[in-house]
Amino acid sequence: MAGASDILLLVGVAPTAASGFGTVVWAPRVFGLDDTEVDKVSSLVFTKEKVLETFMDDDELFTESVEMFLDNVQVRLKNLGQAVADRNVEVIMAEAHTIKGMMGYFSDGSPYEAAKKLEFMGREKNLDGVDGALAELVDKLGQLNEVLRGWLA
Repeated sequence: MAGASDILLLVGVAPTAASGFGTVVWAPRVFGLDDTEVDKVSSLVFTKEKVLETFMDDDELFTESVEMFLDNVQVRLKNLGQAVADRNVEVIMAEAHTIKGMMGYFSDGSPYEAAKKLEFMGREKNLDGVDGALAELVDKLGQLNEVLRGWLA
């Protein structure tokens, strides 16, 4: 059985000693994913080792932070969804910014970029395509959340 650090498989961009991150996906050998499923979750998160370094290799702090993120991001996402429905640009900008900041410890890939896009739409008061942008964020956050839950298992 694979250990917790074996859950992710680096693809495309190898980690460097300095950065410790690359493009990552769930390892097909661990989760039985085919190539099309692997593509869906690429560019989601830093490696678990890189995230642990951020928390000074403190497993308890790491676990608490992941759990807090998983709990709080759902509230923020609900608020963002309501703001999009109401076309409230100020709340869209604020909630997307908060979500982006919350996930900054775990990802600067596609979930982060999806939140950044919504934040920019709110800031620019340009809501063309905002429903699709929200759907993309919901999808990417769902994938990120699955990876993070896997780290806690």
